[in-house]
Amino acid sequence: METKLKIGDRVRITNDGSIYSTYEEMAGIMGLSKWKSCGAANGMTGVIVSIKEHTGCDNILAGVDLGECEIIINLKALELLNDIPKKWCIQMTEENKDILYPWWKENIVGWNGCPIHEGYTLLSTHPSDSSMYFCNDLDGFLGSHPEYTPITLEQFKLISKTKPVDTNKTIKISRTLLNEYYEAATASQREFINDNFTIDGTTTVASIIGLHNIACDAWKPTIKANHPECFPVTKSAIELAVDKTGNPNYSGCNVKIEDDHILVKLPTANKDWSFAAFEWVIKFCKKNPRSYPVHRNEHNTTDYLYIQWND
Repeated sequence: METKLKIGDRVRITNDGSIYSTYEEMAGIMGLSKWKSCGAANGMTGVIVSIKEHTGCDNILAGVDLGECEIIINLKALELLNDIPKKWCIQMTEENKDILYPWWKENIVGWNGCPIHEGYTLLSTHPSDSSMYFCNDLDGFLGSHPEYTPITLEQFKLISKTKPVDTNKTIKISRTLLNEYYEAATASQREFINDNFTIDGTTTVASIIGLHNIACDAWKPTIKANHPECFPVTKSAIELAVDKTGNPNYSGCNVKIEDDHILVKLPTANKDWSFAAFEWVIKFCKKNPRSYPVHRNEHNTTDYLYIQWND
């Protein structure tokens, strides 16, 4: 059984006529606890959690987790989500705004006074202006602009400013942690572990990501926390704003973030360094006009200049 698609891959359904809605025996073999009949599903995306040969013919079947349910489908009716379309769109929600909004803030030109909100659709480019969003939900936007392609949050992370991750890198986890994963795994997840982890814990970054993708919601945060080096790190809007302003031009410069405040070290060695600190605060506030300097009496210290962050 040879196939380019593998367990852990994120895929899009291209032909929902290839879904098996009555193959309960295979659902049991694949360990699909959320399996159920599915209606129209073209364009839906999910994660492959199992791959098996059909017991009655030569077809290769995939168990795909769509989030709320799992389906069985012919592997040929799936396409790998790896290419980013030129014209893409994604709806901003409460769950993904911490990732989408900083990217919009970093790339937008001239629309700081009209920010994107939850429920709006973020765009690669707007059809007629530079806002990079549409004041409607995803379905509403696609209804009038079918030339755009919806992307998943995982695809968006490939576009956004993230710390690069070498997915082919070989890593080694402890045998204790490997056993912990194995004992908590379902049958199909154990099959994935057997295929992608050696007995001493040697594996790849891609396999850690794949294990995360097929894990249940309760285990996903644990896997990410155990292997932070395997997942892209997206910066917050305030971090991106500080990075964009650059470092203050003085020796021993120190800019740090505490909640919604930016603290700029005020050196006392010479006046040029002190002036540079004030100049950085002014520069930052000009770039981010909703932010402004504040006095923090409760800290009882003159070591830092304080900026109230507002995006």
